[in-house]
Order: sequence, then C-alpha cells, then structure tokens
Amino acid sequence: MKKYIRETLILIGVILMLAGQWISFDIYANTKIKNIGANISTFIYGLHSGETLIKLPHAEENLIVFKDLSGKTITTDNALRPINPQKYLSSYSKSPEGKEVHIYTKRQSFSQYLDLLISNPFAIGIFLSGLILVLMGIFIPYKETVKGEEISRKEELMKKLKALRLTLAVGGIIPNRSVQEAKDILDSILKEWEEKK
Repeated sequence: MKKYIRETLILIGVILMLAGQWISFDIYANTKIKNIGANISTFIYGLHSGETLIKLPHAEENLIVFKDLSGKTITTDNALRPINPQKYLSSYSKSPEGKEVHIYTKRQSFSQYLDLLISNPFAIGIFLSGLILVLMGIFIPYKETVKGEEISRKEELMKKLKALRLTLAVGGIIPNRSVQEAKDILDSILKEWEEKK
C-alpha cells in the first residue's frame, strides 16, 4: 500500500490541476463569449433605434463599424479612440447591396485569463490543491529516503563504536595492535563526521 502512495498522490494531483485549468478556462471562455454577445445585441438594438454612436456594455471586448447604402457610418463609441490593431481579430462582411460590417474582437490574453483565474477562488482552489498533492507525491518519498539513509549511517556508527569498545577492552591482552586499531577506528569515525559537515 505504501508503495503506491507517491504515484497515487501525483496522479490525483495532476487530475485536479487539469480540472482546475479546465474549469477556469471554461469560465473565461464563457464570460468572453457572453460579453461579446451582449455587445453585439446592444449594437443591433442601437442600430434599429437609429443611434449613430453606440455605447457598448463591455467596450474592452470589441468594436463594431457599420456602413449603410448611403455611406452613413454607425459605430461604437470605442471605435473613435486609437487602437492597437495587433490586439484585435477582425471580421468583415459585405452584403450584395453594399452594406458593410466590420467587427473587431480583442484577442485573448494570458493576463486576462490570470485575472479571471485569481478572481475565481473555486477554479484556483482546485488547481492549487492538485499542485499541493503533486508536490507531496514528489517530496514525501524523498524525506523517507533521507530518513532511511540517516538510520543506516547511525547503525554503521554504532557498529564502529562497539568495535572500538571491544578493542579497548582487549587492549591489555594485545596492547600495541589494539591501540593502533582503536586509532584507526576513531580516525574513520572522525572522517565521517567531517564529511557530513
């Protein structure tokens, strides 16, 4: 069971991250489409009402220019301001009679998407919970590996200390050799501790 915890955490985390991204993009796309629809319906209503300069409820999303047969131009109020053409996608339609419609829709931007993602706690919450699970799946097994290495180092050190104690205990029987072995074991222990630092 413990063997598959890492893979399970990562898999669930990735699924939650993707779900959070999907939900947030769905909210972003639907909001953008709803705003564009509101703008177009407002423009059509203003066109039929006889207005020549129509104010859109979501003017940042698009601008519309309509030319009738007489050459009269009916436009949205934001079309009179300078615009950056690289930020807009355009579509053009001309009727057989000569009426023209130009619609410019603002391109999707990553900053708009991030603003919506941050303003919607539900979508970002799902994404962040998935990210946390992925990170847990990556780092929990790493901590267990480090703990295992520390335990094996401590066991190795205990074995060397026991060997040192045994060597010192039999030092009276074989004095010269035991002292040299004790020095070697102590040097080995000191060298290991210096390497850890």
